[in-house]
Amino acid sequence: MLDQPTSRDQLPEAPSIEAKSARRLVLAAVMMATFMAAMESSIVATAMPTIVAELGGFHLFSWAFAAYLLPQAVTIPIYGRLADLYGRKRVFFAGAGLFLFASTLCGLAWGMLPLVLFRALQGAGAGAIQPIAITIIGDIYQPTERARVQGYISGVFGVAAIIGPMLGAFLVEHVTWSLVFWINLPIGAVTFLMFGLAALRLHLPSRPGSSETKLSGRGASRDGSMSPSQAS
Repeated sequence: MLDQPTSRDQLPEAPSIEAKSARRLVLAAVMMATFMAAMESSIVATAMPTIVAELGGFHLFSWAFAAYLLPQAVTIPIYGRLADLYGRKRVFFAGAGLFLFASTLCGLAWGMLPLVLFRALQGAGAGAIQPIAITIIGDIYQPTERARVQGYISGVFGVAAIIGPMLGAFLVEHVTWSLVFWINLPIGAVTFLMFGLAALRLHLPSRPGSSETKLSGRGASRDGSMSPSQAS
């Protein structure tokens, strides 16, 4: 590869121990957030017959799924542009917060029409989670590490596809269908906490896209295109 460093002096500096710890926190938070959004489609699939039986409105059965997926697809490029303008972290928090708020409303739905509307709001928030999460990973990891890390994130979808239907059926059978949506709340709270702890270790620049990288502690690394500060 002609564009690869040819001498030891040209190699990027290794991140400090504190920087590695902060990156692990971000990676764990990204994986949990991705799991939360990915599981939402599969966990509802087994719970929806029970929800329709309780709320009525069978003619809106398919809309409970479409109302989630369509806004999610539409808002992905919008969130991407907003992340370039205002920073990854702000947009990610905004989207994840909207997702959790809508999840709360879904669990409180009193009919199929309100549920469909709340699912649309939930999908609008989900559009920020997975793409912005992958962008954050691309910002804070070097090219040689990105394939491995993104492999972890891709594995989350497989796990969500397996766990989601079983968990949805269990919650509907033994607890209540509202927990199918409310289960996102503790996962989201832990995700916000982990992102917050990681942010405390990063001195984030005021402008998104800045190439400046400042990590608290010694041994901070500089690499403009992969700066953890771009996750702000």
